[in-house]
Amino acid sequence: MDLLLPELQFLPSTKVRERDPALRSTHAQTLLLLCTTRAGREKLRNSGVYEIVRTMHETEEVEEVRRSRSIR
Repeated sequence: MDLLLPELQFLPSTKVRERDPALRSTHAQTLLLLCTTRAGREKLRNSGVYEIVRTMHETEEVEEVRRSRSIR
């Protein structure tokens, strides 16, 4: 969590997740595309993106969006 920018670590309690499932799915797919290269994976890893993806996966309620986060 310490790798994330301070703006992302300390969001106010009023902050809500994106409501549109299509946008959440697009965000997840974009992260997966960035993982296709070694440089992309290293950059995401060094930026602490894993914490965000893990939380997204744990809290997602729409099955279609959950599936978009899995590499098959």
